[in-house]
Amino acid sequence: MFTFGYGFKPWMGPPIATGAEILRYVDAVIVENALASHIRYRHSIQSAAWSIDARRWQLEVIRLSSDGQSELVQFTASFLWMCQGLGQFSR
Repeated sequence: MFTFGYGFKPWMGPPIATGAEILRYVDAVIVENALASHIRYRHSIQSAAWSIDARRWQLEVIRLSSDGQSELVQFTASFLWMCQGLGQFSR
């Protein structure tokens, strides 16, 4: 798990962490760096395409509301950070 931590906040927990320990770490990173307003939960990327002309990513995303309704929305981004994990955490 030492490779899990960010360079600006190294992982200090046990080498094999529980889901709860990882969630506490991620929550601390979010709070300490005021990232909450930049995170979109309950979104699923359907497609991502790089636009050479716009020099941006064009994303088609399914947004799921708290009542279970979904809608297709579009975003553009100057970078796309793809993150995969070993576990699934619910909020």
